[in-house]
Amino acid sequence: MTPAQLTCILLPIVLAIHCHKAPPSQSSSQVTLRPSLPDSRRELSIASKNGRDLFKKNCAMCHGLEGLGDGVNAPNLSPPPRNFRNLAFAKQRTVHHIFHVISQGGIQNHLSANMPAWGKSFKLYEQWDLVAYIDQIARTELQKVRLENRSALPNQTPSKK
Repeated sequence: MTPAQLTCILLPIVLAIHCHKAPPSQSSSQVTLRPSLPDSRRELSIASKNGRDLFKKNCAMCHGLEGLGDGVNAPNLSPPPRNFRNLAFAKQRTVHHIFHVISQGGIQNHLSANMPAWGKSFKLYEQWDLVAYIDQIARTELQKVRLENRSALPNQTPSKK
């Protein structure tokens, strides 16, 4: 068998094998996501608790202990840190956007340069734990507003005729 014939036989096999391999490692600007947050309420609760602990240690200095954007460093930052309890943020957020900002930082997401990229500092599951906690803060704020709006409605009872 000649080298050309051998190449004709082996090349399709090599290409087929290569096409079924996992993609090469991605650059730091491309982040592989796990599908989303944990599925079960119990796992989500654990992730949120772990995220709260990470948040207090690493994020509260800018975002504040309650996520209001009022941490001790906030007065020195322009623009100010994100207020996660802000209703506009709570309505617009997606967990994947929060993940990207945590992982890649503000500049990569067309936000403040003051937001560092934590992707190399935290493990992937820790980044998702932070997402779980921040998402919980925003969800809680939305739920408060919904309850306030519901209680502001006049108490309508059906009239008896």
